[in-house]
Amino acid sequence: MSLQTQLTDPSTTVDNTELKAKIDTLKNDQNALKVFLNSEKDKLLQQIDDQKKITFDKVYGGLNDASQANLTIIALDQKNKQLNDIQQKVLGEQDKSAHHVTEDKNLAKRKYEMNEWSVQNKKETLFIYSMFLILLSGVVLLSALLNMGIISSYLFTMIVVPFIIIFLMVVIYRARLTSVYRDKRYWNRRTFDDKSGRLKIPTFAICPPSSTGSSETSN
Repeated sequence: MSLQTQLTDPSTTVDNTELKAKIDTLKNDQNALKVFLNSEKDKLLQQIDDQKKITFDKVYGGLNDASQANLTIIALDQKNKQLNDIQQKVLGEQDKSAHHVTEDKNLAKRKYEMNEWSVQNKKETLFIYSMFLILLSGVVLLSALLNMGIISSYLFTMIVVPFIIIFLMVVIYRARLTSVYRDKRYWNRRTFDDKSGRLKIPTFAICPPSSTGSSETSN
């Protein structure tokens, strides 16, 4: 019990009144009064000492609880950092794996595109060679017939020349298509003009437009 509580507590006031009455009764006996006062003094000092111990225990207990709570918070913070590091490591490994998978997928796709382009190009080349062999066989056959006198030179020319022209047109068209209009990555795509959205058609301007004529037209 604190000193302020002792002064304001009604029971303490009654004790003080009794103490005063007790002292009044012992005024004539100084030895008894001295013994009584020492006894009361010892009781008061003991109460003060007990109160100090109680207060110290409360304060120490509160500080100990606060310290334990602080240690718990520090331990939780360390655990959170460890978990965060583990999570970042796992995410990094997943990102690397996803990057490798994407690279492998793109590489496989690009290899497929290259193989398709190469195979289709070889097919067209084989088609041109086949046409050439057929044309060559026909020319040899007609030449043999011409030498035997079965057909005339006029008929030979009328048959061979159109086939040669057709073959040359096919070869030129195929070369032009592959080198200019065909996409260099996707075999089935064509290269379009960015402005018009149409196939790039070469222009064959014989005479460039004159600036004089255009100015006269505008006037």
